[in-house]
Amino acid sequence: MRKSLLLPLFLLLATLLATPGCAQKGPPVVYMQIFFEGPNWLAGREVLHYTPAFKGKTGELVAEGADTRELSPMRFLQGPTQASYSSTVTTTTNFITDSSGKARLKSEEDLRKENQVEKDNVDKSLQLLEKRNRLAREALTKALNEAATDGWEVVQMTTSGTSGGLVYLLRKR
Repeated sequence: MRKSLLLPLFLLLATLLATPGCAQKGPPVVYMQIFFEGPNWLAGREVLHYTPAFKGKTGELVAEGADTRELSPMRFLQGPTQASYSSTVTTTTNFITDSSGKARLKSEEDLRKENQVEKDNVDKSLQLLEKRNRLAREALTKALNEAATDGWEVVQMTTSGTSGGLVYLLRKR
């Protein structure tokens, strides 16, 4: 009977004297968010926003050329720079005025040249859009690499706002 009383007492003493090994206190976890506007950011505005500020900055501007600034969504929101309204109906004809001022029927060569000019303009616009997208991606990559070098790790990513907009949640221990 004595042995049966000593066993629970021994177990109680063992649990009271044991030191906890799992509960270790370390520096508190700090979180930061990086908001990425995506490829459709407005020219002259930040493509990245940091909350809280990262290395003293709250956002990143992207240096754009005049060519890519023209493709900013803000330009399309403003509408045409010069608007003219007419109540007459315009019809499209296949006539062209040559250098001497005479009207003549468009030849197949004229139509081919017009189509080529239109195709070249579309191709140029697509190349400029891709350049603008690349500038945005490079800014995001640079920011994430800089944060990783500083000890931040991405723990979550989600979409936000406009098409292509992302939010990165980072943590630093």
